[in-house]
Amino acid sequence: MFLRGQEAGGPERARKEFTMYRTGKLVSVTLVFSLAIAYAATAFAVEFADPLRYPVGTGPRDVVVADFNGDGKLDLAVSNVGSGNVCVLLGNGDGTFQPPTNFDAGLPNPVGLAKGDFNNDGKLDLATFQAGDPGPPTTGAMSVLLGKGDGSPRTLQNWT
Repeated sequence: MFLRGQEAGGPERARKEFTMYRTGKLVSVTLVFSLAIAYAATAFAVEFADPLRYPVGTGPRDVVVADFNGDGKLDLAVSNVGSGNVCVLLGNGDGTFQPPTNFDAGLPNPVGLAKGDFNNDGKLDLATFQAGDPGPPTTGAMSVLLGKGDGSPRTLQNWT
């Protein structure tokens, strides 16, 4: 959950409220694409444009930003603990995103994401770790979605 301007209460509050959602609740991710900062002698004001909302899976838990399809535009990947998947929203380069594409996370309850070129092929991959149900991670498992360079994974590898 991202809040506008003075309502935000800092990144800790936004992060805390974002992670409190549980399975079975309808959730959407709000993205803010415009930021204006006015600097005064001792303070500054932050203003955001109206939020854009994109539907994602049930129970989003983590989001990473990267150029997953190599077009020079930032994309989003979201782990969805309730629906057990990862969705990728390809960026249009203007602060908007294409509809999400869902991918099987490989294991239930994906709660975290990391990006990187894990197999050194020059294409971004996604790693997700799994949580027991309910609560913090207890299964000691993770899955890696190896990227094809077009924003979609080519293969899925699981480790427990």
